Amino acid sequence: MRSRTFLVVFLVSVAAITAFSIYLSLTTDRATKSIAAAVSPDGRFKATRTRTSSSKICLDDVMVRFAVYPDALQEKRNLYEIYTVNCAPGDPLPEVEWLSARALKVTYSPPAKPPNLQARDITGAVEITFVARNR
Repeated sequence: MRSRTFLVVFLVSVAAITAFSIYLSLTTDRATKSIAAAVSPDGRFKATRTRTSSSKICLDDVMVRFAVYPDALQEKRNLYEIYTVNCAPGDPLPEVEWLSARALKVTYSPPAKPPNLQARDITGAVEITFVARNR
């Protein structure tokens, strides 16, 4: 009798957990991530532009790192980030253009809240210029 009660409680619990997991997977809005990279003319550095977005959030960032690092590499500490902003879904992506082997231009649309900008990368070798688009 006890084993039958235990088995019924166990099966009902498994069914409830399964139903809750299915409900969460169907109702949760997943964020999408798009990554684009531009390698410097000498091939030593890479500027990686990432947008993470869903219907509720949007985050743009640009990182400068050595070209040997994979594009999708995510750092726990954002030492390589030179541009970070909370954007609105549908905002244009920042444009990244290498002017020379050690000069990078980032063109962005000015958001409501000012973005975090770094004039040099973590190595100090790449000079970064930021240009705000006219709205």
